[in-house]
Amino acid sequence: MKKSLLGLTVSALFMVGAAHATTNPNDASATLNITGTVVQDIANMCTVTLDKSTLRLSDTRIDTLITQGEDATSPEQVKLNISGGDDCSTKVAAGTMAFKFTGLGDNADGTVMGNHVYDPATAAQGVGVGIFDSQNKMVRLNSADYLVASTTDTTIGLQMVKLNGKSPTPGLIDSTLTIEIQRL
Repeated sequence: MKKSLLGLTVSALFMVGAAHATTNPNDASATLNITGTVVQDIANMCTVTLDKSTLRLSDTRIDTLITQGEDATSPEQVKLNISGGDDCSTKVAAGTMAFKFTGLGDNADGTVMGNHVYDPATAAQGVGVGIFDSQNKMVRLNSADYLVASTTDTTIGLQMVKLNGKSPTPGLIDSTLTIEIQRL
């Protein structure tokens, strides 16, 4: 009898605790992407590695956003590498391996990452995230644009941009970028 009463009390406490849980609209969640590959010959397998798996862009005032297509002014940097067997290293050294960028594009020109915050009450509108090379030039998403891999780190920059033909409003930004290997 004592055990069942104790179990009932503990269960009730969990339910009361769950009822009082709240979500702050300013909290930022994290996503863990899990990938893998089954290959016939491991010698030909190459992998993109990043120096960070999550990036928190600096808070940006609306009046300082660059316009989609302009050069970056203060991008947050991510370092990219291609690792793998001897075949990968040889191709990177020869300049025949590159990075290509894909993902859900914006609703203006489709050249930058769109905002995936779906709650209109908290989502920034008219804003996307641009991809830039080491010279702060735009690299278009889902296009023929690519960056040739280097034997040292290849660096990209990411920065919020005002979408062409859209009026930006303040709010949260959430975007996802897939970085693929392009064999030249």
